[in-house]
Amino acid sequence: MIRLYLHLGYPKTGTTTLQRAFFDPLYRAGCIQYLGMFGFERDATPARKSFFTGLTKALYLEEERDFAATLPGLRESFWRLCDGVDGPVLLSNEHFVQSQWSTSVPGQRIFPARTAARLAQVFEGVDVSLMLAVRRQDTLLRSMFLENVSRPNHANSRPYRNLSDYLALCLDPADFHSAFYDFDGVLNAYQNAFPHAPMLTWTFEAFRDRQVNVLGKISAFLGLGDSVPSCISVPLPQKNAKSNSGAPVEMPGWSLFHKVVYSMPGGKALAKITQRSPLMKAMSSALKPRVFIQAMPPHEAEAIMRNWAESNSRLAATAPNLAKDLKVGGYVSS
Repeated sequence: MIRLYLHLGYPKTGTTTLQRAFFDPLYRAGCIQYLGMFGFERDATPARKSFFTGLTKALYLEEERDFAATLPGLRESFWRLCDGVDGPVLLSNEHFVQSQWSTSVPGQRIFPARTAARLAQVFEGVDVSLMLAVRRQDTLLRSMFLENVSRPNHANSRPYRNLSDYLALCLDPADFHSAFYDFDGVLNAYQNAFPHAPMLTWTFEAFRDRQVNVLGKISAFLGLGDSVPSCISVPLPQKNAKSNSGAPVEMPGWSLFHKVVYSMPGGKALAKITQRSPLMKAMSSALKPRVFIQAMPPHEAEAIMRNWAESNSRLAATAPNLAKDLKVGGYVSS
């Protein structure tokens, strides 16, 4: 039976670093079959790219009948990719926990409960295990805001006036964003969809401060031994390290010129080509206005952690292996 490991995210928990500097090298060393995320490895096979892209698009579909129409093709592609594979199969996509971004299906979103249920249909009959990393809601929220500022070219990007404006939405139980920060709710959605799946969880703070320890746990979970495989160089290079410190930061915004280019058919591909030229890259950078992002005021950070204190307490009970790190990290009161 195929052993499939779903790495669900979260964004801003070192996911890009794991994908580029841990999972992909494991694939290249023949330790795992790796099905995503793509965009970093130019030599990814068309079959791997096609499956990952097709699955992601299907998860954004609003109507269940439209998703059902994609199921036979997705299942066939998955089993074909895994034909003859004896070791673990890993699928990593931080948008499995929720997303309004990075989709070619404008106007629609990924929701965790719906996504979990759909993944369970795609991987019916497969031996599934789950991996999930979390990060303190206050620093995660600010980091997600910076992502929105730095990448408004996403298909479903939504502008926010400032950090406090974004915070107000995230604290609104009726808003799309609120469920994203309810870690226990997301975990429960996946446990309901995969009731027999083993689950490995860790915190971003543990990954940041005890990287080798966390990598050893992931390796053991994948059945590769309880130490970091020899094909991996540690510490892992940070592949998407912006906003980790929480200090005030000045970032390049997007000019009207950039917005027009990205809205054009083929504009994104054209922008990638021009970025290869140092002169064009410098000109593009010069056109971008500078946007100052404040540090999060202590009272706002405290309000955020109070808002999700109950969820974090439930998470500590749901995932006992996380309890100590949640206390040390300030997710729950000591």
